[in-house]
Amino acid sequence: MLSQTLKVRSQSKYRDSTAPVRNCFVCGSKALGVNFGALTCAPCKAFFRRNARRKEVLQIQCQHEDLDHSINQCNDNMSICSELRHCTTCRLRRCFEVGMNASLVRSDEEKQRYKQIILVNRQRRRSSIKLLTRKAPQISETIPSDNALLKEKDWRFLSKIVDAYENYCLKKFIENRKNIINNEINFDNKPSANINHYKEVCLNNIKSFLSFLLSIPTVQSLSANNRYYLFKHNIRSLLLPNFHEIEQTCFSESWQVNIDNAATEFIFGKTLFDDFVQIRKKAESVLITDPAVTRLWLIILFFSTPLLCLYDRSLPNISKESRLDINKIQNSFTTLLWNYLSHRHEYFDATQIFSNLIYIYLQMQRISQAMNHEVQMRNDLVDMNQAFNQAVAFESDM
Repeated sequence: MLSQTLKVRSQSKYRDSTAPVRNCFVCGSKALGVNFGALTCAPCKAFFRRNARRKEVLQIQCQHEDLDHSINQCNDNMSICSELRHCTTCRLRRCFEVGMNASLVRSDEEKQRYKQIILVNRQRRRSSIKLLTRKAPQISETIPSDNALLKEKDWRFLSKIVDAYENYCLKKFIENRKNIINNEINFDNKPSANINHYKEVCLNNIKSFLSFLLSIPTVQSLSANNRYYLFKHNIRSLLLPNFHEIEQTCFSESWQVNIDNAATEFIFGKTLFDDFVQIRKKAESVLITDPAVTRLWLIILFFSTPLLCLYDRSLPNISKESRLDINKIQNSFTTLLWNYLSHRHEYFDATQIFSNLIYIYLQMQRISQAMNHEVQMRNDLVDMNQAFNQAVAFESDM
């Protein structure tokens, strides 16, 4: 479900490039760093990389212009609507307005040359290290630095996690979402239509997330019994955190968001739906936008035995030895996450980021548990519950 909360805090609070804050100049959310010449968040960085050379997008008329009365004017007299996260045209205009430079986006040939330069420099660095190790070590050399927290294999693994999520989860989700939209051209807002829409969106989330997990070698190396155990216990509890991560990169038109929200509120009622929207807003304002952190965090949560504090005895079980083995895997991923945060941020900031991850997930778990309970107990949602249970198991693991 792609929540309308992605209207963003930036609707009426675009930041000038001179403002002494670390907010994205394009959408106003938390900034990751300077990207292509401007301070931006990770989603806007990825958006500009994909669309910077597509000048024809700027000629497309904004679909929200007639409906939106809070229009910002660009330097070239072109208008920018307040639906930036759902309007490719205005978002790209905004990127250029705040100073993002298309010439800084590497072409495929430039990327290849850059990789080659990195390899050459890496070889030179290794040669220099070998020469230095021949000398007698100084006292200062025995004190580990932040750089020693992460090895080259750790950086490669983090990079593979980010790429795997893009290639297996996001691409699959976007492809399946197109099919869902095409099948609902004449959406009539009847009870059956709302239930079916919510079911299909959640199934898309489950299948996309599983596709990502199964691309991770550590998950592939699990025994069929252990993998089946983790899938059955943890996947449904991770739907909301995974939806949040998907929404950081995938964008929907406002009418699609309205259908998602209408279906969710119809099924769970206004009270639970309001709680659902509130935690999505909280996650957007609190969680870091670094995909290496948030996607590694999803893997850490997946390797819980089990994830829910309320243990369900109707679900499969595993031996104590298997639990200990899975806990060791989870500990190794947790250590990697902490080392990465310690390397990128000072100790206090790293602690705060880690605490935010835990806090937001516990809040999401409370909402997810209430929503799953609703699906499991209602007679009109029996088919949906069965479809979810079937989606989190594979024939090879059963």
